Amino acid sequence: MSQYIQIAEDENEEPIELPAEDDGTLLLSTLCAQFPNASGLKYRNKATGIVREIRLVDGRLHAPDEDWGNIVYVANFPKISSLNKSAVKKTSLRHNNGAMARALEAENLKTGFLKQQSVHLQQELQESQSKLMMTEQLIGIRTHALEAAKLDIKIGFLAQQNVHLRQELQSMLMMTEQLNGIRNEELASIVAAQVAFAVTRKHG
Repeated sequence: MSQYIQIAEDENEEPIELPAEDDGTLLLSTLCAQFPNASGLKYRNKATGIVREIRLVDGRLHAPDEDWGNIVYVANFPKISSLNKSAVKKTSLRHNNGAMARALEAENLKTGFLKQQSVHLQQELQESQSKLMMTEQLIGIRTHALEAAKLDIKIGFLAQQNVHLRQELQSMLMMTEQLNGIRNEELASIVAAQVAFAVTRKHG
């Protein structure tokens, strides 16, 4: 059964458990994977209150008294001089500034891309609006043409009706004239008969 060792970066921080090897040792590589740049382990002796270092041999950390126990160990890091600390701090700041600059550049690129996308979308919207206006104009022209065609058909139909009415009127006029002629002839015959009758009576 694997043994787990409680390790924290500082005495006041919450520890994390790292697995020990089958022989009970802890690989320095396992420690560095969780605590980069760690060089070893230390712990505070409860009896004396003094900090003790854990023995490191061939990249393996050995438990004190052959048992890690229920102790919280603290990762040990190499001491850095004030000058080195300043250099490390400056390097860290440069890295941070570089990272921020890269992030800002990426954000600017993203913003530029979004602006280009917005311009393209606006152009596409304008083209769509222009096409819509042209379509509406074409629909209006076709509607006017259709209305004009309907009006032409109606006018043609009325003209045909007018021709038919004229023909019927002419026919009625001719029939009237014929009837008037017949009536005049009949009237003349009656008048002539009456005159002849009157003359006959006079001379008789």
